[in-house]
Amino acid sequence: MVIVYFSGTGNSKYIAEKFADRMQIEAHSIEENIDFGKIFDKVDTIAVCYPIYGSCVSLIMREFVKKYIHFLKVKS
Repeated sequence: MVIVYFSGTGNSKYIAEKFADRMQIEAHSIEENIDFGKIFDKVDTIAVCYPIYGSCVSLIMREFVKKYIHFLKVKS
């Protein structure tokens, strides 16, 4: 399992990192310059953490999901 997150103010980062510590997994910001495809290939489950803006998912998170949708469809 891995958790990826977007955090505009730091609150979602705090929750994602606490969850990662508790589960003993990696946590990565979607803004990191890393190969998420390689990370997603190694895990069975992808957890996602993000803030809600005006009852909507933020644009940056929607774009991330579109980019990696093929991984998200086949993982738990």
